[in-house]
Amino acid sequence: MSGRAVLDALFPAYRKAGKDLPAVFVCFPFWYITGTMLVSWCVYILAVAVKKISGSRQPLLAANIIAGLIFLGIVILSYIFKKSGKRTALPDLWEVSGADPDESGFRRFLKPAAYFLPLILCLIFVIRMMYHSFSIKGGNLEVGFSVFSDFAVHLGLIRSFSSGANFPAEYVHFADGDIRYHFLFQFMAGNLEYLGLPIHHAFNIPSVLSMMSALMLLFVLGRQVSGSIAGGWLSVVFMLFRSSPSLFTYFAEGGTRDALKGRIDHFDYTDHESWGLWSLKVYLNQRHLAFGMALCLMAVLVFLPLMRKKPGIFKKEAILPEDIARGVVMGILLGAAAFWNGAMVIGTLCVLFVMALMSDHRLEYLVTAVIAVVMSLLQTKIFIHGSSFSPELYYGFLAEHRNIAGVISFLLRLCGALLPALLVYFCLAKGQKRQAMAAFAAPLIFALHVSLTPDIAVNHKYIMLSLVLLGTAAAAMCVNLLKGRRIAAKLLGAGLALIFTVTGMCEYNINRNMDKYKMEYEMNDGLREWVNKEAEPGAVWLSDRCSLNRLVLCGVRLYYGWPYYAWSAGYDTFAREETVVELFALRNPEALKSRLKDEGIRYVYVDGELRNSETYDFSEETLAEALELVWQDEKAAVYEVKD
Repeated sequence: MSGRAVLDALFPAYRKAGKDLPAVFVCFPFWYITGTMLVSWCVYILAVAVKKISGSRQPLLAANIIAGLIFLGIVILSYIFKKSGKRTALPDLWEVSGADPDESGFRRFLKPAAYFLPLILCLIFVIRMMYHSFSIKGGNLEVGFSVFSDFAVHLGLIRSFSSGANFPAEYVHFADGDIRYHFLFQFMAGNLEYLGLPIHHAFNIPSVLSMMSALMLLFVLGRQVSGSIAGGWLSVVFMLFRSSPSLFTYFAEGGTRDALKGRIDHFDYTDHESWGLWSLKVYLNQRHLAFGMALCLMAVLVFLPLMRKKPGIFKKEAILPEDIARGVVMGILLGAAAFWNGAMVIGTLCVLFVMALMSDHRLEYLVTAVIAVVMSLLQTKIFIHGSSFSPELYYGFLAEHRNIAGVISFLLRLCGALLPALLVYFCLAKGQKRQAMAAFAAPLIFALHVSLTPDIAVNHKYIMLSLVLLGTAAAAMCVNLLKGRRIAAKLLGAGLALIFTVTGMCEYNINRNMDKYKMEYEMNDGLREWVNKEAEPGAVWLSDRCSLNRLVLCGVRLYYGWPYYAWSAGYDTFAREETVVELFALRNPEALKSRLKDEGIRYVYVDGELRNSETYDFSEETLAEALELVWQDEKAAVYEVKD
């Protein structure tokens, strides 16, 4: 309701993004994304302020109360001062235009069913997908094999916020006083866990709502591009099940159907494909990605009406704003999303830049870009010490040969038949459809030419964004063929739709097979109980290099967690690794204690992994002599550096 109140007051024209559609397809995503960002930002800022002022061990209680009162006041004021005709009653959200109430039987049912039956199926699919990979059963937290590695960062951050220890926010896998990772989605989940939701619901419910928001808005965009309901839903199918030649390569190399049914590892015919980097798995282990995509789709739908077949150049409507609120509101939302998913903000700005070249009222785009960039830079100054990016020209992305032929080969191995089909459709399309395709390809072009982080693989998000947007054009092409009078055209349209999705469908089955195997963690863990009650909040912990274990689930700040996460975020993991090796090699108790103090380490966590480590020359005897044992069970022990 907060998102609705703010948007209705500042930019009521957002509803026009879904013309002739049930209003829920636009209103729900716009309300959810806007309200979630505003409320979560408010709670986070208030929690930091409460922690600074009062030193409270758990600042979220006061922060939630104050934020609740603020937004309750906003909602009440929006009803008091609402303008006549500007508000849609909740039942009207589901109204289908063109449905004749005098019709009876199957015809009256058909049009609403075309909208809402696929929507319900999508909801069931997304819920099953999210909960199959992350759930609680029998008192244990179960994390599927497809997601447990990435969840080391996500769950560590969530628990750090719900325990009240991570204000202001810091990166839990590399204690360095700042955070270079978009963390606000995890903060929202941590706040929900603090408010009483079990962690699997606190993470899964926002993930489901974010994914559904993206799918609903993609349906709206796909319907606009294709001009049909079928094109809208086919766009959704193309997002869920990607186009790739990998399945055909698998069978060409002698793979069998029986082996495919039970397969538990991803295809490996493209660089990093074995990670599941391009499959539906990405939306499972990067839950904030769908949230960012939904925001991108909001911006595209809001600005799409400004695109013209022949935009003016010197006329005043080419430059001057039509509705300045559009530029301001979208700029604020994109700027506020920098630490929800920064890659999606950059990708969205790439799309809007190309759209602006082919639109009237370009000042609105400029206002959006300036506000978004200024807000993003301000946040990076607050959250990050030093430079947040290391931009460089890097042509070729993950192509084996970084030249034109190598890039084309890489894209064909990645996208299969989708790439030539889109090129053909681009040549045949006219006017706004061709312009839209050019804009939708902008993030892909960016990914192929620029690197912003040490790990070039993170550019895959930009490519996925382009493929999702361009999927609307592929859907339009398939629908046009299916509507053709000739049987050959219909068969071609159906065949292309199948070719575009069959690999993705098989990858979904592979993912489900992987998630039949779980990593299990006790919910009632004595270590977490001790950390929450006795340990110093926000203290730095030294341990063996760890991905996702019981210590990470305590939400503590690790001096040196799993190095890949921190390295890909831009931290100097190599120097930290050398320091840890030196620390564990010390055999003088006083020297060890002194070095630990110098590094700001308060606790050392010792478990079987560290005791049997082949990486570190560890001596628990030296540690026990230097520090005080403050907690232990049959599996692990905690030593404290005391003054």
